[in-house]
Amino acid sequence: MSNLTNSELMRRLDCGNSVTSNEAADELIDRYLVNKYKPSLEKVSEKVEPTKRGLPESNSNVKVGVLENLIFVTNKELYTEIVGYMDKTFPESKRYLSGMLAFDDGVMKGSNPYVVVGTDMFLRKVNSGYRVATQADLEKNLDMFSGFYVDSGLAIRDSSVLKGLKISNDNLPVFINLRGLEINNNFGFTLSKESLIKRAKCLNWTNGTHFSKINDYGLPKEEDKSSKRQIRTGNSALSRVYLYGGGYLDVGDGDLGDSSDYGRVVLAKVNGGKY
Repeated sequence: MSNLTNSELMRRLDCGNSVTSNEAADELIDRYLVNKYKPSLEKVSEKVEPTKRGLPESNSNVKVGVLENLIFVTNKELYTEIVGYMDKTFPESKRYLSGMLAFDDGVMKGSNPYVVVGTDMFLRKVNSGYRVATQADLEKNLDMFSGFYVDSGLAIRDSSVLKGLKISNDNLPVFINLRGLEINNNFGFTLSKESLIKRAKCLNWTNGTHFSKINDYGLPKEEDKSSKRQIRTGNSALSRVYLYGGGYLDVGDGDLGDSSDYGRVVLAKVNGGKY
């Protein structure tokens, strides 16, 4: 599913409000998208073959196990159940979900936003004590992800991606956690009441901006030229958000279907932490 267009996922929302100020935008997003409506991000373009992503910060030392309530999928039985759920629920999209995954070296390898959301849907269905990690969760142990990339969210920069909710481009961009999203029958995304969607100015920062401090949902808060951490941005109306190399943040990649063996799905402990 490489080279997907920016309009590939479209959100529908039954709301005719017009937003003109930043404060009003935050209030409307919180009130309508999270608490009241169940909008969707719909696929409107054709699928094409995915391509493998290479990661320059590769690390031959496979890191598995539990670190500060965050885990990789290191249980092969759990991996098999996740793949089985994906294949049964989305039989026509195997190559974009389970086809992106492999269990090797004692860990599940591969990641893209669809894989992460599919995994979260499975965990929610079985009432697991784990859910996919949010961007804020991942920030608690950056060293755990050295040599890997981990998908955590979506970035929307242009109102052309939105349908139904009239937010001017002045009140964008917004960030959406992958946790809480659902894949619908059209292989698009649907937001749920637990979905987190927030305005995030850092998504439009200059590419390569350095930062150190983060906000409550795990995104850069302010520029810090003395820090080694950087954010990679772009101008795609819709892009994925992922950590890579243990501390770099990419929010400019518009290819939502790409995956490679350097990808990891990370789970966070909730409700006691049993599978």
